[in-house]
Amino acid sequence: DQLKNMSIILPLISELHNPSMRDRHWLQLAKVCGREKVEPNDPKFTVGDMIEFDIHEKPDDVSEVVETAQKELKIETKLKGIEAQWADFELLFVQHKDTEMMMMRMTEEIIEALDGDQLELQTMIGMGKFVEYFKDRVLKWQKTLGDVQETTKVWQLVSKSWASLESIFLASADIRASLPEDTKRFEGINSEFTELMKNAVLTPKVIECCTFEGREELLRSCKERLDMCQKSLNDYLDVKRKIFPRFY
Repeated sequence: DQLKNMSIILPLISELHNPSMRDRHWLQLAKVCGREKVEPNDPKFTVGDMIEFDIHEKPDDVSEVVETAQKELKIETKLKGIEAQWADFELLFVQHKDTEMMMMRMTEEIIEALDGDQLELQTMIGMGKFVEYFKDRVLKWQKTLGDVQETTKVWQLVSKSWASLESIFLASADIRASLPEDTKRFEGINSEFTELMKNAVLTPKVIECCTFEGREELLRSCKERLDMCQKSLNDYLDVKRKIFPRFY
């Protein structure tokens, strides 16, 4: 019987040597074995102590503790990689025409990382009990990267729309005279967007820049008002097309 027990105990002890084992896993093991605690780092802790834990009676439970530790280490490693990667990512800002205005650009590296890391996080959430210990961190990063994606998406739309309307509403005397309300609206947008870009250049780190309080809301507000300006401009041009059909 002793030899049979040892043939079960020794492989289990080998499994418990796994570097993924943390204090919380040793507490789980103690619970499985009906003990208060296990102190593997105690210099006096021996193989004999493990034998007294009767781990041979619950080999599946012991193996499950080790499996949990291994799966959690994989999640922890990936999470650390995601956190380290996004700590370094910076948005690209390029000069708009010959002005002092800077425009935001998304690099291919950031776009790929957004898609890849969100997929990784979704996979982690699907790992059931193995993700429980890290669930708050995983959900936090899911929300953060989701916010980054939404903010950069609307930011690019605003940038494109602003760039196409800027020369029309700020430089065209005809448009300014014909669409005074929209001209005033665009001037307000222009002031807000210019100030936003000046502040954004000072904080190029992607996470900090895209999760800045109120930034996404301001960009969405700019987009709604830019859409109104664009609609008014289109309606005005449609009238001109009807009056001068040969020009079109």
